[in-house]
Amino acid sequence: MKVLLIKDIPKLGQKNTIHEVSDTFALNVLIPQNKAVRATPEMEKRVIAMKSKKESDKKIKESIFLTAVAKISSPLVIKAKSDKDGHLFGSINEEVIIDAIYEDIKLSLNKKQILIGEPIKKLGEYKIKLSQSNDIKEIQIKVIN
Repeated sequence: MKVLLIKDIPKLGQKNTIHEVSDTFALNVLIPQNKAVRATPEMEKRVIAMKSKKESDKKIKESIFLTAVAKISSPLVIKAKSDKDGHLFGSINEEVIIDAIYEDIKLSLNKKQILIGEPIKKLGEYKIKLSQSNDIKEIQIKVIN
């Protein structure tokens, strides 16, 4: 029997997906526990349409991200206070980079999209990575006094 999952079910599937399961499992477990409903042909069409819309939205977001990242000044300049040896009084972390990118091109990112490893604690030029889904783009930043 084909069922549409209403909730995520470990080892079976995620919410809003259609799966073929045994009649017994569907009628005795999934449907009574409100974890699934019997799938109709109309539901299958809607699920397929929803998946294709999600994929197209994801591609649009990725292309917008790549276009915006290409507009970032190279190198992206970040000002920070330092001592005479070039050691920063604070550090450059994801939040500082997010603010600098927003000031440069008005692109809002979150901490998970900035891949720097360790916070930057010295003046100089660095390469950092920005990620959006599977796309990773490397940009150059320059920390100056």
